[in-house]
Formats: sequence, structure tokens, C-alpha cells
Amino acid sequence: MSNQPKKQIIKGSHWLPRTYLKHFLVDNKLFMYKKGERFFKKEFKFNQRIIEISGENGLNNIAKENNFYRIEAKNVDPNFIENFFGEIVENDLDRIIQEVQKKNIGDGIDKKLKNKLSLFMATMKIRTPQFKSEIEEIVDNFFKMKIKGEIEFSLTKPLSKKEKEKAIKCYFKDTGKVITGAELDRKIEEARKQMINGDFGDIKVINSSNNFFLKTSLAYIERFAIVFSNMRMSILKAKEGRYFITSDNPVVYFVPSDKTNFYNPPKSLASPDTEVFFPLTKDYAVYLNRHKDFQEIVMFGERKMVEIFKENIAYNSKDFIFSPLKINFLNKFIEEYIPYPFKLVSS
Repeated sequence: MSNQPKKQIIKGSHWLPRTYLKHFLVDNKLFMYKKGERFFKKEFKFNQRIIEISGENGLNNIAKENNFYRIEAKNVDPNFIENFFGEIVENDLDRIIQEVQKKNIGDGIDKKLKNKLSLFMATMKIRTPQFKSEIEEIVDNFFKMKIKGEIEFSLTKPLSKKEKEKAIKCYFKDTGKVITGAELDRKIEEARKQMINGDFGDIKVINSSNNFFLKTSLAYIERFAIVFSNMRMSILKAKEGRYFITSDNPVVYFVPSDKTNFYNPPKSLASPDTEVFFPLTKDYAVYLNRHKDFQEIVMFGERKMVEIFKENIAYNSKDFIFSPLKINFLNKFIEEYIPYPFKLVSS
């Protein structure tokens, strides 16, 4: 029998690394705005939706979910994902930020630094509850589309006498109510039309497991990193007294509304008009686009650009916004529920 101590399994998974969030502290404080739908129940009051976090120790208790990165697979270390994120970039984050801070306004962004930032942004995109919900929505909609086709094909033929008798018995067993054959035919037709039209109500066809989410996420890291590194990158430095905010969806990308069309949907990452926003610290942010004449340099983040960052990060958040200071603009997100603006639907 082995005398080696049992390996401790990491329970609390920080989907925003503490090494990242500490760079948003001002006067050793950070403010967390709870803007998710679940916080707008009757038992939550306005002032309960904004929490003051004190110091780096306070970061231990936020932006985390138990067993979020836990893998349940034979011969696989349950802490594999936690260790993986640390090894590929998280452990090096402070050095990356120091490298950025040493740059002067007007300095170019060398390829090595750009690749490091692109990889970090890729991990920050795929490691969050928001990305998990996006994966679940994509998979759910795929299966709903598949089911719609099967329903349209299978229910065009009427049930046999035996199948109808069985369905009537099942209906009585499930509801305690007696239904006639004609009523059953009507309900089947109503359900058929409803599902063919893509109306599944609140039904979720599939619930993604952690293993599926994590496997999918890891497959996306390289894709996102390559896409980001092939875009034009600038680093914005906020002027003194102005700060960037972050959220549980810190890497935001979309096609501006005035550029969207059939070929450029709002959530396209491949469009020539796609813009990417990522707050690196309270003082620095990364901005990407595909404009050929855009300079890849460190530049001042003027007031307008900092405000654009704040708006995009706040509106594209899922449940939480994190700010170095209390900001009046953010009050709207805890006064009324403002959902994530993009949604995939079956068509």
C-alpha cells in the first residue's frame, strides 16, 4: 500500500484569475456589480447588488465556482485544467503586464508580446461561465434544429391504432386525465407546428457536462489565439484618473451595428469589421481590429475610448461587472436587469 498522501483536489475554480483581478484594485479595493438575472429576485435589494472587495485576500472569494474546471475521467488528474491555465500563461501574467508597463506611448508592439497577449486573451475568452453558456446554446440549438427535421418527417404520418392507444394510456399516466383519440391528434399537430416553428418553450434539449465544456474550450484556445494574433493590435493606456473595468466576459468582440448585414452577423469574429476589446488592467487595455492602416503601437486611451470600453465590457457581461471605483454609469445594471445582448436562436 502506498504511503503517499492523497492528492488534494482543487474545489473552488476561479474563472477570472486572482492574478488578473488584482490589477484592477485601487486603494486596495474592487467593486463587484451583480447584474445577472438571478440577482433581481425579490429578496435582493439594490444595495445588495454591489459588493466592495477589500484587498487581494478578498479576491479569493469572488469570480469562482466550485468544481467548474473539475474533470471526471479515468486516469486524468482532476486538477489538470487548473494547472494547465497556470502553466501556459497565468503564472507569467505579472511579467507580461510589466513588459507592457515599460512601453512608452508610441512604442511598437513586437510580435513576441503580441503573441503572449493573444494567448492570454484566448484563455480568458474560453474559461468563463459565459463561454460555457455559449457552448451550451450552440449545441442546444443544433439539436433542436435536428429534432425539428425529425419531427417534421416522423409526424407527417398518423399514428397507428396501437400507437394511439399506447399514447392515450401514457397521457393518462402522466396527467391523470382521459383524452380522446381526436384530442390526441389535435395536441400532436399543435406540438408539431410549435416545434417546427422553433418554439421549444423553456425546454433545453441538452445540458452540457463539464467534461464536454472543458474539452470544447481547450480546442478553441489555439483558434482564438491565432485569430487575435493575426488582427491589428493596439495597447491603450488610460490617462491618470481614468480606469478600465472588467467582467465575467472580459474578451468582447462583435461587428459594429452599422456594419452588420447578411455576410457580417453581429457575433462574427471573421468579419473585416470585427472589433475586439479586452481590459488587461485598470490602466491598460487591448484593442484589435482589421483596419490595414491601424498602427500597432501603445497609445493614450482618450476619454471617449475608455468610455467605449466601459460600455462594451458592461453590456456584454453575463452576471458580474468588476470596477476599480464606484461608477454612476454602472448603477443602471443593478437597478434593472440588462441581459447579455447576443442570443442564438433556432431558425
